[in-house]
Amino acid sequence: GTVLSSMVNDRFVTIESMPFVVCRTLLIHGENDTLIPHTHSDDLQAASGCHPRLCHVFKFEDMTHNEFDVERHIVAPICQVFP
Repeated sequence: GTVLSSMVNDRFVTIESMPFVVCRTLLIHGENDTLIPHTHSDDLQAASGCHPRLCHVFKFEDMTHNEFDVERHIVAPICQVFP
């Protein structure tokens, strides 16, 4: 990670909780996220306790941690996974 990320402790270590997630899950990540690597979503999906067909990862090349299009990057995936 970055220098900043090495100085901040995780408040909630999601990877440790993922084996207990057994419901439909949506992970959205920007490939240009400089705060949290987009591969973190892949790690969370792999650690998930739910069936692989129920854990959905959406990655967007033109999305960062804080810069995204709400309709395209957030609403559209939600509507696709939770119709």
